[in-house]
Amino acid sequence: MWQTFSLKLSTILNDFCIFALKSTENKKMTGERTISHKQIVLAFVSTCIEATARTLGVSYFEVFKRMQRLGMIKNYIYPNYETLHTESRENIALDMIECMKLWEDRK
Repeated sequence: MWQTFSLKLSTILNDFCIFALKSTENKKMTGERTISHKQIVLAFVSTCIEATARTLGVSYFEVFKRMQRLGMIKNYIYPNYETLHTESRENIALDMIECMKLWEDRK
């Protein structure tokens, strides 16, 4: 059940990111809402969590709690968005896993 939810969430977020980028690039669009940069970054954070959970074979919520406990979302993903969002989902997931392990070893 959780994997089905995660897959649907991932698809929705991917569509959201594509829409967000198209909306912000085309400023002549009328009658449609513009999505803020903050909303795009939040969608990217969700994508990072989702990709990591899928790679580890665990629930999205479990990865979210780990990252939240370590401060990764606030102190790693947000500040490094501009660099991280250029990577593939596979590379992002591997990077997140490596970072989680390093940060957990420090604590």
